[in-house]
Amino acid sequence: MSRDNSPYDPLNSADARLAVFRLLMDDHQRLKNGFHEFAYLSVPEREEIGPLLMEEMCDLLEIYAAVEEDIFYPAVRAYLSEPGLVDEGVIEHLTLRVLVAELRDISSRQLGQCDAVFSVLGEYVRQHIHKEMNRMFTQLRQTGPDWMQMLAAMEERREELETQLEAEQRYTTNGNTFILFESDTSKTVLH
Repeated sequence: MSRDNSPYDPLNSADARLAVFRLLMDDHQRLKNGFHEFAYLSVPEREEIGPLLMEEMCDLLEIYAAVEEDIFYPAVRAYLSEPGLVDEGVIEHLTLRVLVAELRDISSRQLGQCDAVFSVLGEYVRQHIHKEMNRMFTQLRQTGPDWMQMLAAMEERREELETQLEAEQRYTTNGNTFILFESDTSKTVLH
C-alpha cells in the first residue's frame, strides 16, 4: 500500500509518526465501520452478505494484528511509560485470533452462532482500539522510535500480507472451508 498520495513528507520524522498513526487509525476506522455495518444488516442481508463482511473483517484483523505485533509493538515498547500495554495488546490479539478461528470454523448453516461470535469479536475490537488510541498513542506523541524506518517496515509488511492473502483464496462448499494456494506452477487445496 503506497503512501504516494499521502499529505505527509516521509523525510520528516514528525510526519512519519503521523503517517504510522494514520495507518493504524485507518484500520481502526475500517474495523469499526465493518462491525457497525454488520450490526444494522437485516436478517436476509446477514444471510446474503454477512459471511462476506465477516470474512473481510477477519482478513483485516489478521493483517492489522500481524503488522502491530511484528513491527509496531516491538518498536514502541521502550518508549511507553506503560510497556505492559504491548503485552496486553498481544494478548488481546490472541483473543481476537481465537474468535476469528471460531468464526471461520462455524458452518454457514449456523448463522445465529456466527452472529454471536462476530458481535463479541466486535466488542473486543472496540475495546482494543479504545485502549490503543487513548493510552498507547497518547504516550507516543512526544517520543518514539525511528518513525520513518517503522513506517517503511509497516507498509512493506502490510503489502506482503495483502499479497499473501490475495494468493490464498478461501471458498466454502457444503459448510466446509477450503483454502486454495496458487503459484505459477501448481494449485494446492487444503481442507
